Amino acid sequence: MPSFEYTPLDDDRRCVRLLIIKSGSSLVAIDCHLIQVPLGDGPSYEALSYTWGTPDFTSSISLTGTDFQVTPNLGSALKRLRLDNEDRIMWIDAICIDQANISEKSQQVQQMRHIYQSASRVVVWLGPEAEDSNIAMAAIERMGGSFDSATMRLEDACNVPDVDISDTAWQALGRLFRRSWYKRIWILQEVSASENVIVVCGPQSVPWTMFCFAAFYIHYRAGREPGPSPLKDSGYEALFTLCTFLFNRTMSEESRRRETGLLRLLTQFRHCEATNPKDKVYALLGMASDMPDDADFKPNYAKPIAEVYQDLVEFIVTKDRNLDILRACEISGPEHDLPSWVPDWSRASSYQALHSFASTHPIKASGNSVAVIRILEDSSTLVAQGVYVDIVTEISDSSMSTLDAAPRDSLVERLTDDIERLISDSSMSTSDAAPRDSLVERLTDDIERLTDNIINNTLNIERLTDNIINNALNAIDTHGPAIRAAMGISSDGPPVPVSSARYMSDFSSNPGPISSFWTDTQLLGTTQASPMYGDIVCVLLGCSVPLILRPQEDDVYLLVGEAGIAALMFGGVMKDVEEGRKTVRDFHIV
Repeated sequence: MPSFEYTPLDDDRRCVRLLIIKSGSSLVAIDCHLIQVPLGDGPSYEALSYTWGTPDFTSSISLTGTDFQVTPNLGSALKRLRLDNEDRIMWIDAICIDQANISEKSQQVQQMRHIYQSASRVVVWLGPEAEDSNIAMAAIERMGGSFDSATMRLEDACNVPDVDISDTAWQALGRLFRRSWYKRIWILQEVSASENVIVVCGPQSVPWTMFCFAAFYIHYRAGREPGPSPLKDSGYEALFTLCTFLFNRTMSEESRRRETGLLRLLTQFRHCEATNPKDKVYALLGMASDMPDDADFKPNYAKPIAEVYQDLVEFIVTKDRNLDILRACEISGPEHDLPSWVPDWSRASSYQALHSFASTHPIKASGNSVAVIRILEDSSTLVAQGVYVDIVTEISDSSMSTLDAAPRDSLVERLTDDIERLISDSSMSTSDAAPRDSLVERLTDDIERLTDNIINNTLNIERLTDNIINNALNAIDTHGPAIRAAMGISSDGPPVPVSSARYMSDFSSNPGPISSFWTDTQLLGTTQASPMYGDIVCVLLGCSVPLILRPQEDDVYLLVGEAGIAALMFGGVMKDVEEGRKTVRDFHIV
């Protein structure tokens, strides 16, 4: 049988190919043919969301009378989805796009979201029946059986009566959620683009909305169950994150736009996987709220990975007029030969930027400044304007990291008592400053010691939050200025115990090691990067957090990572510039 050859697409009419799967029994070989139609002006079709699986194209189908090789997972999907008595029309990327034609692939990927939006239904293929997947699918159907898809909210799962799920079913769910589909970066766009999605695994299928409600229910049920969850380290967490976003009925349009900005999506779903590292970026373009159709940055599979990632930095900095994309950088290996100022999106980050804090108390270390950059002709050097702050002179582990819980808990109790005294004790009045100032000094010292504990993950952050922050909120009205002054914090920022503790709590919840360091002028900093003696701290214009840079020869720097320094987080450096105490200079980062 001859091999298949594609007919070029008519780009002027935004054409796509659709696959006609001819009807037949399970005993007959798969027989298909392709048609070419303008997108949105052809027959009704379904779009397939699946994983290619192994890179071996060992399954053979007949395509327009010629032999066409597909992966085993796609071959099994075609056999399952073929109808007995009528043809089925589908869009499937591996067949409908000429994968060997780089130009066509780049153009078709630009239309991917429109392709899934225009489909009458999106069919998710999890794979053949295996490892008790029939038991898992039945459990999902039971858990998701009592919901109204029109009004479904995350909170509704709290009110659903317990569903009797056997241990066998829980184990089966864990195996189902470990299937590779949940790790794919492309699923985000594929399932979010359509309001009609069905999930198929082997012979069974359930509506996507039921799948999501089951994810909500599992989230609350797992939180009440003792012992380790059978879903730990599965794709369930990614599924829950996606479902939470899709069915967050209370999110305002402004919040939704912010949460679906390109940089936010890139960092939030950095853990997802893609066969082609360029797709870690391209897969998110179609669902980013700040990416118009005529944006300059478009999929181009002819470009090397390093060039794609570097172009992305320049595009986002120019579009957003800030340098917050640098928060996603960390010194990496030579795999893609990237400058230190270009995030390697192909790798899951070993640490995460502090998005939750940023959404609660906007950090603006560089005030209201905008990024001022240029990229030198060698394309590997970023020149960014900013302010030199200080040099790293000490890197320290917590002196309390090896202590038992009792001394730490005692410190929490003492700190809480001190705050309560600030609130209620008449001897702490503003007319009698000495006792108050002494107490503030001790409170400040205790906060720094607790910060070290949080950095080293030796203190339960929930206790810190409950016992300190809530009381601090009450104390701050009267004594906030004194506490801020003791900590060296700008009066423009939120209350010191609140901002410092919440900032640290975001660090403590992120993966990876956390370091504390001191600068020459005794600024205390924290970072999830790996600081070294002699590194410098700077605030670049248009960047919301301080950054750590490592001096190299010829007056250039490597970008090490972001830093949390309470005294710098709310624009104090820019005030120093305005008042002439500091100056703006160029930093050459390679």
